Amino acid sequence: MERRGIAIETIHDLRERMLSPTPFADWRAHLMRSWSDFDYAPEGGETSRVAQRRVLAVLERVAARHADGGVIALASHGNLIALALNAFDARVDFNFWEAIKMPAVFRLVREPAGWRIVKDLNFA
Repeated sequence: MERRGIAIETIHDLRERMLSPTPFADWRAHLMRSWSDFDYAPEGGETSRVAQRRVLAVLERVAARHADGGVIALASHGNLIALALNAFDARVDFNFWEAIKMPAVFRLVREPAGWRIVKDLNFA
């Protein structure tokens, strides 16, 4: 990307949400529960609420650094992306996360009133 003059930066807070520090067979059930109870996480894991705050803080920091406008591309993992989208559209839930095709691209626009999702989320 250097050839094209595009800067790439790794932002640690865009890492995937850690559901649990240890693997377990029924991880989907725990993940589903974490979507219905944003304060739930298995022992040592990250709740949906904490992960959502983390990704939203990244969006605000990046927007502040680029207040003059322009297009910025961020990349992350499906669950964290879905949690960010949920903050702007409550219909984004476990089923939406499960149905996201990879790779997926969602376009957000920062407006005076806050973030707006531009891409149609195609709810079934």
